[in-house]
Amino acid sequence: PPQPREEPLDLATIAADCTQRFRAVAASQGTDVVLTGDSGAPAWISAPPEWIDRLAGVLVDNACRHAGRSGTVRIGVGRRAGRVTLTVEDSGPGIPAEDRERLFDRFHRATEDGGGAGLGLAIADSIVKSTGGQWRIGGSPLGGALFQVSWRRPRIHGGDVPGSEPAR
Repeated sequence: PPQPREEPLDLATIAADCTQRFRAVAASQGTDVVLTGDSGAPAWISAPPEWIDRLAGVLVDNACRHAGRSGTVRIGVGRRAGRVTLTVEDSGPGIPAEDRERLFDRFHRATEDGGGAGLGLAIADSIVKSTGGQWRIGGSPLGGALFQVSWRRPRIHGGDVPGSEPAR
């Protein structure tokens, strides 16, 4: 199949859509899905939109599964130092440091609870690598895991993407 085309896309819009998509499903188990940050300002990256939508969906789905009943999943978009970030964190048990290096292995699951075949994070990792993103994995102030992906803010035709502040 042909490679999807990279195009300018607003990460803030993808994060807001993903929040809406998961909010109703998560509410049925008492999990609160919230969007944080400056949601009004665009956060441009250059990537295939369907890949970034899939990446956000995998991360939020994973966070919802691990947040537990009455848990919280927080989705945030940030902009700093010429980079744009997508952060998904949860109030679940977190990921032990010794399991973090195997997190993206196919069929590996950090815990035995929750469904899934262990492919979601392997797919997410391949999307991040294919789009030039960088991972940061750690603990969340909510008590659980924090997954953050950052990308370089694109420059288009010698100028910045419309609506973004100039790169420094």
